[in-house]
Amino acid sequence: MKIELTTGPTRYLSSSQRKRFYALDYIGIVTVDDVSSQLAYNRDTGRYISMDGLDRYHELDTAEVSECLLTAKPTRSPGRTPIHDEPMKQRGVMLTDGDVTMARHLGKGNISRGIRWALQNCPPLPVQKVI
Repeated sequence: MKIELTTGPTRYLSSSQRKRFYALDYIGIVTVDDVSSQLAYNRDTGRYISMDGLDRYHELDTAEVSECLLTAKPTRSPGRTPIHDEPMKQRGVMLTDGDVTMARHLGKGNISRGIRWALQNCPPLPVQKVI
């Protein structure tokens, strides 16, 4: 048995599923016999189960899962690829309501993108000497 741990929520539950599976803690992904499924811990029974996409589940050997969990290393999704070449930092900016409306329009709904677009497309400013 191979267990891959993921970080964060690993599954979305509809409201009807939430009522049915409220006692489950979702842990990660479990691969049994080359079939990957959701690994969950049932708080009511104290057993580990694997759930496929159709909400069918199988009880797993608790000792074997516990041993695998001790040796498994958490994996993390690589995330989105960066859009920009240079690293960016979060900054606070004071804008009027009109500026926010214009930036949102330029950025197609994204204020930060609109500000970046305006800065990249404005004419270069003359360099001034500081005395």
